[in-house]
Order: sequence, then structure tokens, then C-alpha cells
Amino acid sequence: MPTPKRADRKEQILSAAVEVFAELGFERATTRAIAKRAGVAEGTIFNYFPTKRDILVCVLEQQVLETIPKLNDTDDVETMMMKLLNNRLLMWKKHSGILRVMISEAIFDDEFRDLYRNRVYDPAMKKLNECITQQQLKGLFVDVEPSIISRMMLGIALGFGLMNPVAGEVDDIDGLSQVLSKVLLNGLLPRE
Repeated sequence: MPTPKRADRKEQILSAAVEVFAELGFERATTRAIAKRAGVAEGTIFNYFPTKRDILVCVLEQQVLETIPKLNDTDDVETMMMKLLNNRLLMWKKHSGILRVMISEAIFDDEFRDLYRNRVYDPAMKKLNECITQQQLKGLFVDVEPSIISRMMLGIALGFGLMNPVAGEVDDIDGLSQVLSKVLLNGLLPRE
């Protein structure tokens, strides 16, 4: 277990990295710039992270994986869906700069994509798929491969997050989550 001082230093580096990556993008960001922003020597960074990619993945573990809400605490599927969508939309609003860097790197950098998939995406999908499977066993979700439902739910939040710079920020995240949840659960066709 890291000492409090070591843990604080790691957080200091990660906070600086978020800012530098969001400002410069991954390719233009340097460990020197991250160190300067964090107020540490550049060599100190390598005591915590072997590579710049590892810094980015660690940031994403914190901001993407560790913020997934507990979803199995309700049998109300609409509440569960709204909770997940609200959480992911708020994550996009709060961390849009670093998430755009992640998308860009995942598209163009095979090594990063594999690292991200193994440390962030797969564990996140496992959590979500388990939740969906439990809901299916209770008869609350249709019998469809859980990963398809998970990708659809997260894809909607991702789409809104990516469209924000073009279409404008949505201020009412709670209202948007409610509407998206209803559409996901009931479809687009009007009910008779």
C-alpha cells in the first residue's frame, strides 16, 4: 500500500497529466510538461508510471472505470438505466478533454488501444454485463447478449459526449438521462 505522501504525489502527477493531455493532446504532451505542471522532476514521473501511455490509462481508469455507479441496488430498470446514463453523461461533461484524447488514441494507436481495452474497457464492460445479466435473470431485460445492451447504452452516452462541441452542451443532464432511458427501454415507436 502506498504511503499517503506517495499516493498524493501520484495524484498530483495524474491531475497535471489530465490538464496537459486535454490542452495539448497525447502526441504533443510530454512527460516534461506533465512534470512541470505537477511541480516534480521529470524522473519522478517514471517512479510511478513506466510510460506516457500508462499515465493516460491510469487517468482513464480513475475517470471511466472507477466512476461506474453501483447499478444492482434497484429492481426498477428505468431508475437503473437513468442512473447509468446520468453517470456517463456527467463524466463526459466533466472530463471531455481527456476523453477526446482517449478516443483519438484508441483509433490510431494499437498499443494504447490494447492497454486501454485490457485495463479499462474490458473491466467496465464486465461490470455492466454482470448487471444486465442479473436484470435478465429477474425477467426485467430481454434475452439479448448482455454485451450488445452494454455497448448500446454506453454508445448513446459516448455519442452525446462527442457531439457536444458541435451541437452544444446539454445543461439538463437529469432530463436528458430520463428521455434517453425511456427511448432505450420503450423504443421509438409510439405506444397505443
